[in-house]
Amino acid sequence: MKTFRFLLFAIAFHLLLIPFVVPQTCCTEDIDMDSFPPYSTNPDFKSQYGYFLPANGIIRILIAFVEVEYTTPGIDPCPNGTTNWPAHSLPTWADDLLEPNIPSGLSSKKLTNYFQLASSNNFIVLGDYLLAPDNGGVFKVVSNAVNINQVTPSCQTSLINQATNQINQKLGTSIVTAHGINSVSDYDLWTITGLYEQKITPSIDNPPCIDHVMFIWRNTKWNNTGVSCYSTINNFLGNKVASYCSFGTHEHIPTEIMRHEFGHQIFGGNSYHCAGGGNQMNYWIPMTGGWSAMGLANSSLLCWNAWDRQRFNWKGTGNIYTISARDMMGNEVNGDLDINNPNDAGVFILRDFVTTGDAIRI
Repeated sequence: MKTFRFLLFAIAFHLLLIPFVVPQTCCTEDIDMDSFPPYSTNPDFKSQYGYFLPANGIIRILIAFVEVEYTTPGIDPCPNGTTNWPAHSLPTWADDLLEPNIPSGLSSKKLTNYFQLASSNNFIVLGDYLLAPDNGGVFKVVSNAVNINQVTPSCQTSLINQATNQINQKLGTSIVTAHGINSVSDYDLWTITGLYEQKITPSIDNPPCIDHVMFIWRNTKWNNTGVSCYSTINNFLGNKVASYCSFGTHEHIPTEIMRHEFGHQIFGGNSYHCAGGGNQMNYWIPMTGGWSAMGLANSSLLCWNAWDRQRFNWKGTGNIYTISARDMMGNEVNGDLDINNPNDAGVFILRDFVTTGDAIRI
């Protein structure tokens, strides 16, 4: 009887799991445009071109560090700052995020390093940060709004508009950065076309358009939370901005949320998530766990996966195949295997995934 009861319990438990288990969706074949949002009429429509921003080549991000001066008493969640980000000062890790120029080898800067490894050097993410002429180099927004700490896109949009106005007031039309990357052409490396369409480089934007701006906030409730936006800022230091993201951190270097919000620009909109990080459009077998370059909350790892690399055509240096493995002699072989093809049978060697990208798909 006990065995029978245990069996019934096991069956019931697995039935309860069914709603939470979904097949992984891979856009590896031609997309059925009749069932897909009409982003483009261009037949050359591929994930490897990136959602809004390109997923290959070189891009340079412009960063603005911002804090809020609250006139309503008692609502500042971090009034005095922290050890790693003191109030009225740049964070101690400001120079650890992005390389300002193309590195000669593997970068030690967190975000540059991440995408170098993830893409096998197919995607180089650079950047520099603006310097305010006062307040320790950090831009300041003054607000008496009680609800300014709400974690909503509309609240963030309101603050971003205020931050943009402050940046324009302080710097006019001059791009003044920590490492002297001060020409708008340094940040306009691409002309943005349609979603999942090939972007144009060198840029042909006239007037110039900054590809991407990051707003990093010191003292809001958006601690390790943020949003990615694809609407234009029409006047940012006298230029347009094609896209931007906004997120906060009270102290720690925001590598995870920075990577995630920027990742929306190349993977998909704010409802798109892989391997944790959200409950809408969660492209992973279970609703939690797994890992991806777009993973965040509930992920088991924050590493990229083989599907990320295949999606963006991030082939290893010298590789012929996007899904690549090695045979017993160390020669590259196609790792995309058909179980019905006898010629695909064999022994496959997979080396360290992070450094080589070796994988098979059956």
